[in-house]
Amino acid sequence: MAKNNFLKNVFKSKTKEEKALAKLKKMKTEYDKLEQKFMSGTIAHSELERYNNLSEEINKMAKKFAIKNGKLILNKEQPAEASSVKNPETVIKNDENIVKQQMAAQQAQQAEQMKAYKEAVMRAQQQAAIPQPNPQMLHEEEQAREYAQMKAQHDEQLRAQDEAQMRAQQAHDIAQHNEQLRAQDEAQMRAQQEEFIETQQPSMASATGEEIIHVFLTDLPELKLTIRSEDKKTFIDSIDKAIVDGTVFRFGPYNLNPQKIMMYTFS
Repeated sequence: MAKNNFLKNVFKSKTKEEKALAKLKKMKTEYDKLEQKFMSGTIAHSELERYNNLSEEINKMAKKFAIKNGKLILNKEQPAEASSVKNPETVIKNDENIVKQQMAAQQAQQAEQMKAYKEAVMRAQQQAAIPQPNPQMLHEEEQAREYAQMKAQHDEQLRAQDEAQMRAQQAHDIAQHNEQLRAQDEAQMRAQQEEFIETQQPSMASATGEEIIHVFLTDLPELKLTIRSEDKKTFIDSIDKAIVDGTVFRFGPYNLNPQKIMMYTFS
């Protein structure tokens, strides 16, 4: 009967220890997840409160355990050990020192984590204190940039148009000047031709049986040419035919355009 009670107590104690270890592991798992959020600065206020509570609960629960042969066991009164154990009190004190060292290391780690959290909160507050750009101001600046760009394009178009007009005016002026020079050259040439004809007429008219033909043109002064009387009819037929056919008519040193011949007479 005593043996059965002993076995029952042993199994009962083991079940209690397993439950405690399972609870500690579960709390530690939750604590590790919250710790990751704490270190990254993404932990919520409610999660931070849970994080601190878990830290306290784990510390309290850790006091219920001792390390035995590298394993956590419930810190309870142990039965008398065999005579091979020289000093049981020394073993207990060593276990208590290890637990205290672990608790001190954990508290130091928590203090360091809390410091990092406070620094993260401070950085977030400083970032929030930085003046944010006004959306209306940004919109106005964007409109100003667009207006400046459009104005620059418009000014460039006007400049190109002005340059094109200036080049066209220069080309027109040059063409007009060239036309004036050409007209002057033609007038000078006609004057020289008339002078030549006038100097030749006395000798030509002195011959017997000769007549002077006068041709009036739209673009030239009156032209004169002395021909023989027997060639008069041939001349008339030729010039009439040239006017009708629209072919070039040879008149002394000139090639006449029949479309510009107004009339001709003899004297």
